[in-house]
Amino acid sequence: MAVVFVEHRFVYLAHRYTGSNATIDALEDIGGRRSAGHHDGVSDLKAQGLITEDWLEGATVCTTVRNPFDALVTWWTRHDRGRSFRDFIVCLATLPEEVIGGSTEIVRGGRLYWMHLQDSNAVLRFERLSADLDAVLSRVGLPAVQLPHRNPTAGREGDYRGYYDPTTRALVEELFAVELASLDYTF
Repeated sequence: MAVVFVEHRFVYLAHRYTGSNATIDALEDIGGRRSAGHHDGVSDLKAQGLITEDWLEGATVCTTVRNPFDALVTWWTRHDRGRSFRDFIVCLATLPEEVIGGSTEIVRGGRLYWMHLQDSNAVLRFERLSADLDAVLSRVGLPAVQLPHRNPTAGREGDYRGYYDPTTRALVEELFAVELASLDYTF
């Protein structure tokens, strides 16, 4: 999904497990146009005729990121296939991406946020999503929004840190080392 505000030269690119459904809904409420596909990127928006390369010059293109430690707990909680959290992390860290049962759509090259960061010039953080979004909206001349609470993760208990032991923490730190550093996230 993506939302485009042509006249404001603003695009929001949705990413999994980052409050994207709530963000999309709020942006549509203030006049944004939703793209046709789920998790569309810039190339998809061009193909749909929503934006052009010339339009992108000077446009604000943003996406949302989330601490990988936290996002992995949500992923496991929502898509548990009978494995313990520990087994899930060990599998993710040790098996080739193509055999992790659908994870290649989520994890690629040790990165969770591979889909849209390269096309974005504004990055929102899930941990402070409302404030970050309102700041970007203000910068492009759009009103602040109220983010509805959508898709809460059923069965998730407490802070993500409680799901990790020293081994699983170390595996995630190794697997996502570049992304953790580049996005300035820690355990």
